[in-house]
Amino acid sequence: MNPLLPHCPNPSCIYFDESELIPNWYYIHGRYSSKINYGMPRFRCRECGKTFGHTTFSIDYYVKKRVDYSRLIAGLCSGSGLWDITRFTGHSVDVILNRFERLARAAIAVHSDIMADLNFGENLVMDGFESFSVSQFYPNNINIVAGSKSEFLYSLGYSGLRRKGAKTEKQKLRQIELEKTAKAHPEETKWSVQHILEHLFTCLKQKLGEKDWNRTLFTDKHRDYPRAMEEIEGFAGKILHVAISSKLTRNHANPLFPVNYADRQFRKDLSDHVRETVKFAHCPSAMMSRMSVYQLFHNCLVSRRLTAYRRMDDSTHAEAAGLEPDRLSQILENRMSSRPFLSKLNIDSEMEKTWRMGWKIPGGKLGRYVPKFIAA
Repeated sequence: MNPLLPHCPNPSCIYFDESELIPNWYYIHGRYSSKINYGMPRFRCRECGKTFGHTTFSIDYYVKKRVDYSRLIAGLCSGSGLWDITRFTGHSVDVILNRFERLARAAIAVHSDIMADLNFGENLVMDGFESFSVSQFYPNNINIVAGSKSEFLYSLGYSGLRRKGAKTEKQKLRQIELEKTAKAHPEETKWSVQHILEHLFTCLKQKLGEKDWNRTLFTDKHRDYPRAMEEIEGFAGKILHVAISSKLTRNHANPLFPVNYADRQFRKDLSDHVRETVKFAHCPSAMMSRMSVYQLFHNCLVSRRLTAYRRMDDSTHAEAAGLEPDRLSQILENRMSSRPFLSKLNIDSEMEKTWRMGWKIPGGKLGRYVPKFIAA
């Protein structure tokens, strides 16, 4: 099988599943040229007639300009805003946004492969990271599940919130006016938590079977967490839920340390979430795409501890969660240059919504162009 042509790109074709391929499933169908390729061969599937080229399976499918993705990741994960990144790369904001969306889909594919290999040999910690997009009238929670020992980010979900806290009279009137059109549903946090925990519970059942799991989920005392768990059949009988006060000192002895640590890293590294009004996310879907790229950076590309790195220990959070270094390298090599296909991944509904760029503020538009090819 040609590694550059792993399967037919048509999801409804029998040759979309690479396990069913035969050596002669396609044939050469002329040549084509584009702004970044010249004289490239084109192919046609013998079964469905779909035509395609080598770039159909590339992360740069359908692009007109090549970009150094490593520089984008470095800029994103060091607190640079979009305009900062345009200055040191020379590309427009639209190009940068498009490449981050492509990186997000590659990051989700990497995460899907890693989750399939993990043995889930640790307890879990869950909490919500509060931020906002568009304006402070549209706060949101990014719901996080992390490993209690590895600090590996297992899941990221999104839920819109109503603005709370002290407001001026003008702000109160503005919120009333905005909520006449639409407002965040009070159950959004519960739904988001339920989605990510259902998927994790399914993964655990596949790995651990029916034996005694002896697993604990630590959370704060948010009222929606127990309600979400009650909706998952069998969850309470397999996983012990321990609620910890969020007022405890946030140090290593606190069971919630892994998510508190993640919160600090988000504030420090991502311009979407710094505590300033000059930098914030202008689109929830773009914000979650960049969060998926950061999840890849945090889990797979950076050493787990700076002090350990200084001692020449560059092990990552994914390795601390149980993934072999060689397997991690193989996944990154396979996924970071190729185009992933949604229907071939095992991801939760929150990640799928990030993939489809479906997040939006209450009553608002998506705010982003959604290419049709990402649905394959």
